[in-house]
Amino acid sequence: MAKEDTDDIATPNEGMGNMYTHFLKRLAEKSWFSFWGPVDEASCELCALFLMDALLRGEKEVNLLICSGGGSEDDSRALNGVMELCKANGMIIRVYGAGCIASAALDIFIACSKGYRFAFEVTIFMTHSSEFGGNKALSELSQKFDEWTLKKYTGIHAARRRRFMETGDWYFDSEQAVEYGVVDCVVMAGQRLPDGPIYPKRKPGVSDDKNTDTLKERLA
Repeated sequence: MAKEDTDDIATPNEGMGNMYTHFLKRLAEKSWFSFWGPVDEASCELCALFLMDALLRGEKEVNLLICSGGGSEDDSRALNGVMELCKANGMIIRVYGAGCIASAALDIFIACSKGYRFAFEVTIFMTHSSEFGGNKALSELSQKFDEWTLKKYTGIHAARRRRFMETGDWYFDSEQAVEYGVVDCVVMAGQRLPDGPIYPKRKPGVSDDKNTDTLKERLA
């Protein structure tokens, strides 16, 4: 085959890159963004650009799909700032949590619009206290921000926030996430995506382990 005949044939990696770009563009046209992978400078910047572009175009509602094991807290905090700017200007940020929502990704998830934070039945959540080696001052500041973030965006009471700071990684499922004020609704198998907003009724002491009522009862 002559060289000129192969110039337009993409390698497997190039083909995947072209497909990725194509689908990102198609999703953005419908006000959707797929946050699938690590929380880092590139992913957070791309999401921030998506949000700002939607805001400048006058979009009133956007959709995020998140599946991430976490990453950079600095970048997640920067993205949260952009999200707060968009929400302050009337934008609804709807989010769907799939697979795993952990660490810095959880900070992004909970900062989306309350009443519009959805998760699937098999989604796993994780948060933990941040440590920075021997840098005590930075570790204390990061832990302060961790607690502030949970207090601002969830229903997790102070005693549990302090407890999780002492116990390391803290995993919980979607139904527990509803109880903790992290998720507003669990999307069941075969269920249509909810229109929202949904504000579940939570009992006093929302993160008390003795609360064993069913999800249906909590959303009644």
